[in-house]
Amino acid sequence: MKLSGKIQDKVFTFEESNIIAQDFDGQTMSWCIKQGTLNYSKKEGEVVLQGNWTGTAVRSTCAPGTITLKRKTNQQQQDKSNKQGRKLKEAARAGNK
Repeated sequence: MKLSGKIQDKVFTFEESNIIAQDFDGQTMSWCIKQGTLNYSKKEGEVVLQGNWTGTAVRSTCAPGTITLKRKTNQQQQDKSNKQGRKLKEAARAGNK
């Protein structure tokens, strides 16, 4: 699916425009071409894009939906890595006793 969009004031507006490749005959099913708006926020060590989408298909309309994309921030990833490292060191010490 080809996607275009723009970011303005912590809002990502997107629109799918055409199908790049498909792996079915297209006779019994059709793609839902979506458009929507996602709001950017930071919550509890995560960057979040969340919002609603609507869409149309060749033979019908698509039921609207909600999209939520989350990504851990670098600090949260570093904290997790440090915690795992401490657990490994503790396990190694316990094994040496």
